[in-house]
Amino acid sequence: MMMQLQPGVILTEIKGVYLLAADREARKHCAYTKQINEIGAFIWKCLEEKKDPDEIVLQLRKEFDVPAEYDVKSDVAAFLTVLENEYYIVRHEDDAMPNTESCGSWTPVEEHEV
Repeated sequence: MMMQLQPGVILTEIKGVYLLAADREARKHCAYTKQINEIGAFIWKCLEEKKDPDEIVLQLRKEFDVPAEYDVKSDVAAFLTVLENEYYIVRHEDDAMPNTESCGSWTPVEEHEV
């Protein structure tokens, strides 16, 4: 399953704060900025490398030493759904990912978004 990043959206870090920032053209589809945390930024970088959700899950477990009891796959699915619903990413039409209502306790989105 592959996702396409919204053209004109970049990841930037300012004093330890990660933001997705949209240029003028991208703002027609998504908000100007969205604050995400370090894990969300890691996922975004994986998407830039065209990794699929299963690869992202493996990379997250390795990079952040995520305990086995955490359902990383559901958390990644939920985060990607948020990005898709807010038009920061676009899924290929033939792909589908389950819509997850909650990210659980381990989440890549900050509670207070910009």
